[in-house]
Amino acid sequence: MMNIAVSACLLGEPCRYDGASKPHEGVLALRSHHTLVPICPEVAGGLPIPHPPCEIVVGSEPLHVVDANGIDRTAAFLEGARKTLETVQATNCRTAILKANPTVNQCRDEGVLI
Repeated sequence: MMNIAVSACLLGEPCRYDGASKPHEGVLALRSHHTLVPICPEVAGGLPIPHPPCEIVVGSEPLHVVDANGIDRTAAFLEGARKTLETVQATNCRTAILKANPTVNQCRDEGVLI
């Protein structure tokens, strides 16, 4: 049995920007053999549910994230990333299953994108 970080929306939590979830039966089935650790950086960073979709401003230095209304959400995304990293480290997750097209999808590392 191992701890796996999983996008909370894939576990059926209604935490997406639009207030929906995207439960995935294959991911849910992993519960019988592993501990699934739900993560949602947007919620961890304090963004409300629902909220306008957000995008990384291409070419911005330093990185900036704005929502569809042009409001800078960079601080919330950075805080969410920091808190999510803390959660993943504290629960000793070595694998992640992430939603392939989260509100902001600009980087990929190890893990599975669904």
